[in-house]
Amino acid sequence: MCINVLVVEGSDIVRSDIARTMRMAELPIDSVYEAANSGEALRVLGESWIDVVLADFRMSMADDRDLIVRMRSSRETAGIPVVAVTSEDLRGPLSELEELGVSALLRHPFTPQQVRDVMASLPNMPSDGRLLQTIEHVSCEVLGEFARLSVEPSEYRFDLAADDFLLGSTGVSGAVTGVVSVAAPLGLCRQLACRAFGADGDDEVALNWAHDALGELSNVIAGCLVSELQPHGRTVFMPPLVTSPSADDWYVLGFANSTVCLTVEGWPFLTSFVLGARQ
Repeated sequence: MCINVLVVEGSDIVRSDIARTMRMAELPIDSVYEAANSGEALRVLGESWIDVVLADFRMSMADDRDLIVRMRSSRETAGIPVVAVTSEDLRGPLSELEELGVSALLRHPFTPQQVRDVMASLPNMPSDGRLLQTIEHVSCEVLGEFARLSVEPSEYRFDLAADDFLLGSTGVSGAVTGVVSVAAPLGLCRQLACRAFGADGDDEVALNWAHDALGELSNVIAGCLVSELQPHGRTVFMPPLVTSPSADDWYVLGFANSTVCLTVEGWPFLTSFVLGARQ
């Protein structure tokens, strides 16, 4: 999965040099954003999906410290790794940097290999950290509160084969761009239709509503995910599409890095959010 990087540095020349070195590191980078100070950086963080921040850091500069403090105090940005970029000798106060919330340190000037090493050491990168946690949190909340279903996380992916299941997908474009997909066995979709639309227990009636119910669920989860990831940006939602794929498609989705597995009313349930290029 590609990542978005924010470079915070007061000097235009140094900032461009850092951004250039990031691109030379041959990392899976989507976009490199730039900011000259903490105010600009916080504005970018509020408008765009950022996976890691590289920030110029000097212990004597209040603005440098203020950015990290404000990021760590906000629910939306607390989990974003911050790499302190400095030309100072910070061997003494490294523990203070860690207490402040710095994830790693890069001494400028640095090489592309040093960038790769630091990025590999960072926690909460999107493939296995912050994004998956958000998908799980939102899915559980929507299924529990909107659909009034019992739901819990599940680690099982090997026995999730379903001969009959539905796949609902909602595309989003703008501040957050990608495709949100939810998949559930037909039996669960019938139950969802009864809960969401008041359909009676008749199998034929519930089946007719099952597609609409999963499509609506896909749409609601997509909306909540976008609100969590980028609450201030503008995002356009495509109409949900519901299909009846093969059992092989279930396995492909279940093993994807961007998929969260849940157990809903005893049934397996999958939620995936594949991020695309930002616009």
